[in-house]
Amino acid sequence: MALIRALLARLAAVWTRDRRERDLSAEIEAHLDLLAREHARRGASPEAARAAALRDFGGVVQVKEAYRDRLAFPLIDAAVRDVRYAVRQVRRSPVFAMVSIGSIALGIAATAAIFAFLEALVLNPLPYPGADRMVTMSQVNQAGQGRGGIPLSGQEFAEFQQRTVFDGAIAAVTWDMTLASGDLPERVLAGQLSGDSFRYFGLAPAVGRTLTSVDAPLTGEPQPVAVLSYPFWRSHYGGDTTIVGGTIRLDGQPYTIVGVASPRFHYLNADLYVPLRRPSDPQNRFAVEARLRPDVTLERAEAALQPWFSQLAEASPGRFLPDVHLQLFRVLPGRTRPFRGTFNLLLGASTLLLAVGCANLAILLLARGATRQHEIAVRMAVGASRGRIIGQLLIESLMLAVTGGLVGIAVAWRGVPAIVRWLPRSFLPNDVTIDVTVPVLLFSAGVAVFTGLLFGLSPALQTSRPGMIHGMQPNLVLAGSTVQRKRTHAVLMAGQVALTVLLLAGAGAALRAFLHLTHLPLGFNPHRLLVTNIPLPERSYATWGARAAFLERLRKQVAAAPGVESAALFFGRPVDLPPATPPLMPLERMDRAGERYQPASVQQVSPSFFSTLQIPLVTGRLWSDTEHAGAAHVAVVNQRTAAQLWPHVNAIGQRIRLRQMTAHESWQVAAPQSDDPLEIIGIVGDTPNRGLHGQSWLTVYVPMTLVMGDMPSLVVRTRGEPLAMARTVQEEIHEIDPNQVIASTTSGDEVLRRAGWGREEIVASLFLVFALMGLTLASIGLSSVVSYIVSQRTREFGIRRALGAPGGNLIWRALRSTLVTVAVGTGLGVVLSLGVDRLAIQTQVNTRDPLVLVVVTSVMFAVALTATLIPAARATNVDPLVALRCD
Repeated sequence: MALIRALLARLAAVWTRDRRERDLSAEIEAHLDLLAREHARRGASPEAARAAALRDFGGVVQVKEAYRDRLAFPLIDAAVRDVRYAVRQVRRSPVFAMVSIGSIALGIAATAAIFAFLEALVLNPLPYPGADRMVTMSQVNQAGQGRGGIPLSGQEFAEFQQRTVFDGAIAAVTWDMTLASGDLPERVLAGQLSGDSFRYFGLAPAVGRTLTSVDAPLTGEPQPVAVLSYPFWRSHYGGDTTIVGGTIRLDGQPYTIVGVASPRFHYLNADLYVPLRRPSDPQNRFAVEARLRPDVTLERAEAALQPWFSQLAEASPGRFLPDVHLQLFRVLPGRTRPFRGTFNLLLGASTLLLAVGCANLAILLLARGATRQHEIAVRMAVGASRGRIIGQLLIESLMLAVTGGLVGIAVAWRGVPAIVRWLPRSFLPNDVTIDVTVPVLLFSAGVAVFTGLLFGLSPALQTSRPGMIHGMQPNLVLAGSTVQRKRTHAVLMAGQVALTVLLLAGAGAALRAFLHLTHLPLGFNPHRLLVTNIPLPERSYATWGARAAFLERLRKQVAAAPGVESAALFFGRPVDLPPATPPLMPLERMDRAGERYQPASVQQVSPSFFSTLQIPLVTGRLWSDTEHAGAAHVAVVNQRTAAQLWPHVNAIGQRIRLRQMTAHESWQVAAPQSDDPLEIIGIVGDTPNRGLHGQSWLTVYVPMTLVMGDMPSLVVRTRGEPLAMARTVQEEIHEIDPNQVIASTTSGDEVLRRAGWGREEIVASLFLVFALMGLTLASIGLSSVVSYIVSQRTREFGIRRALGAPGGNLIWRALRSTLVTVAVGTGLGVVLSLGVDRLAIQTQVNTRDPLVLVVVTSVMFAVALTATLIPAARATNVDPLVALRCD
């Protein structure tokens, strides 16, 4: 107990140092007064009595030190004094402090911001318990070709839930519904969920309750209830908690609002969630996801599910690819894969920027240490050990690094939301919250402390070298110390320049890659295109004839609107680019019966699709409006398909078959014999659907009237700004059907940016920002070194100036060693750039590009020369009398 009391007293003494020092001084002074009075009674004079009292008492300083050692923690006490001394030193050199703190802050801000994205998108992307065990199903054939997702009916899902390898499973599908709102109906995306789906994800509702198995039975009719998503609740109801129990009209039917989902629950990116609709209908199928039991491996689960899947495939042969087996895929890797390479790359770039900033701090500390030789020598002369000096200098560098880290974290805190707003909306998943979280804070704090200690150690060792006591002569320059410092400066500068060149090379390669992508031939014209989805209300236009007539009437109405050049309808996407994958169908050549099918991208379009997107017709013809209305069995292929399948014969007149060109789902309607063979009547130009660089998938265009779903898309070529026509298009559609809505309106340029070069644009932009920051820091470091060289050689330059040396000669002498170091660092940076094979998986222009390296080298030398000329010019302004008077 006494030990604990002593420990607490020591801890308290650390924070009451000033009061404790005053009490100690007062007590010692009282003892000295008593001793002095005693000597005064013996007849000594006041001065003699005071001197005798001091002799009797002993060393006052020694007594105080002994008292301090007994009462407090010496190391903590010394650290507190060092911090106070470091603060005073920093306040004496505000410019040095600002540059040092700014150098670290830039690196920490960039690193913290990118790590925040990496932590949210790669390290912890899903906010659900057991997310690493969540899996989806896929069908894969023996050649490794497959199709993601195996939709199941309600009965099939009930059987799937009984598999003992899972501890939870859900069925879900998105459905566009019409919300009665204002003068025009509003489209909302509803997520249909099986019962207990919210319990599967493990997130409590923000308000009210969530859906249960009672609301969404797999047999019978679901309850008309809805759970609002958090963003929809905030935007449409202003966060009003009293809406629970109220109603919302969807597709003309009232639904009771039973709750609001968690702010982090954005599954399916839906606006609201309702129970599965008509799950007992075998034509209604839903996407399925499950969570493995903790003790079950992926391979064991696949083996256990294979017999059930084989029975399913035998019972429904038209639903699946030939000769397929079931394969499970973890949800988490698929979620992180699109971001892992990009943000690992950007984290590497921000780390390079941080290294440049740290090298800058080390250069500044080393240069400043040379100006403190006299101070350090005096401290060593009065008994300070080298370890004590090193500790003091490390405290100073650590304080600068930590302060820079705090500033950097503050910048990242405000900068991350700005970056999120700048990114394309489709780039980030909706259920991911990008923020400076506790792991990001700990990471940033650890980096700040590590950099302060690591990059402050070398300057501290250099400044506290034995022999510095000679620095008490202010104008004595130690040859050994100077040579060692010059070498350290040269190493730090060369490393800083090399890292900056590597950053510049990465930025140049990323920028050139982006420009290269934007100038690739696309095979169509994406400009002045308006693209929108048209979700048909449920149970509307349920027959093939009614749906075909309505869609053609809609297309003609929009095409005749003012400001519209042409309009077309299609199912799917106008252009398929990664990360999206087009829906592939097995293509069979009728001239080679029994040959293995070819996976092909099948585009269901209206005849005006080609003229609206300006896809050129190479040979043959397109189908007519009459053939389109009659769902003629004709097809058009792209050039690659014709060259690959019929390399030595004319593709026109050949016949193919798409066996899956039928109505598999309840919301689809098909023409009679829609899967009969198709005759190829024309060949059009290639458009990308497998990335902008590689070969595209085999592409077949067929009349959209063969099989029609309930989500057609409309593409409109306008005479002006496409997004300005969105209201006009909505009004034209509303004139035909007041209940019809449009959804997800965007421009062709934005579609291409999101799916095509958006990722390269982001990488290029951030790399360019990092490179410019690194270039700024490197120029500051070079300028500081030249300033230090000029200050150290003031006397030499003054003598040369007095003897008539020209100004250019003095500038060259000040710059020569620095420019040599810059050349060495640039060469090292070029070598490092050559060692980087690829900038990123998505980038095709790498850092070995000679043009990029030439431009980077030129920029580096130009900036280095500009940054060093200004301080070097001071050598020509040295007054010889002032320089000689210094001695």
